This record gives sequence, C-alpha cells and structure tokens, in this order.
Amino acid sequence: MNGTALYQFTPPPEDELLAVSGTASMGRVVPPGIDTSHGTILYLEDIEVSFDGFRALNKLSLAIDAGELRCVIGPNGA
Repeated sequence: MNGTALYQFTPPPEDELLAVSGTASMGRVVPPGIDTSHGTILYLEDIEVSFDGFRALNKLSLAIDAGELRCVIGPNGA
C-alpha cells in the first residue's frame, strides 16, 4: 500500500481487533480545505493497493468523520 494516512486512534475492544498490513507515510498534516470540525478520525490521500499486478486502488483519497461508516467495493463485489 502506498499513500498517506492520518488518523486519531482509540484502541477498539479486544473482540473488535482488525489486522491490517502495509506501509504508509505518516509525516503530513491534514491539508488545507479538509473540514475537520466534525471530528475527522481517518484521512487517506493517494492510496494505491495492488495484488499480483492488479491495481485494486489507484489514488484513493477520503476523510472519515467520527460515527461514519464507509466502504470501498470493487467491480466483483469484494
């Protein structure tokens, strides 16, 4: 995984743990123009993910506020 991920982290209960692997650059602040007044807990910028040469994500950027649920669904429903 390539891109930038900025987040606020509150550890979930042990029964809700999720394993994630990859690399991300964590050195930047949320860029100007991103509304953080609602409590942005995750900001992703230019995320790229590939599997065996297939590019699953290409330059994905999004912000998730506290209480929001978002998902990314591919053409095959995965």
